[in-house]
Amino acid sequence: MTQRKVLAVVLISLGTVIFLGGVLYGSYRARLAEPSPARLPEKLAGLPLRQHAFGRDAVEQINQLHDLDFPLVSGAVGAYGDGRQAVLWVSGALNRWAAARMLETMTRKIEAGGSPFTTPEEISVDGYPVYRLEGMGQLHFYYVSGDLLIWLAADRPLAEQALSEVLDFYH
Repeated sequence: MTQRKVLAVVLISLGTVIFLGGVLYGSYRARLAEPSPARLPEKLAGLPLRQHAFGRDAVEQINQLHDLDFPLVSGAVGAYGDGRQAVLWVSGALNRWAAARMLETMTRKIEAGGSPFTTPEEISVDGYPVYRLEGMGQLHFYYVSGDLLIWLAADRPLAEQALSEVLDFYH
């Protein structure tokens, strides 16, 4: 192959990569601008879903709680029972890697102190790594499932059953 043909192939390949990168970036920006709704279970530990937020509304609530601006492409927040006996936050990241980075960021922020939570303890539940902590009168659990970061807060008597159901729902 002549030097001109090699150069032409390289330039065409480079142009294709730049074009595809632009398309992917545009798609990512669009997903950030209009987050999609994540799924929520209709019941949790026998309690009906009483309040919920999806998509952009949920993402705004999630980021407000963390005092961070996670780049979320989907979200849902659900409150179960009449007195918010269980609350579920579901944050959708662009991919698994991004969800894992969000989990690490949250864990470091909580471990640094100044939050209403005890230090997170990593436990294994049905073979899944889950962080467990306490605060604000409830047990809290958070973990990553694929591209989702899931946080569950539940009153003590419901906590284990609610966690088991959440793990089943998102796996």
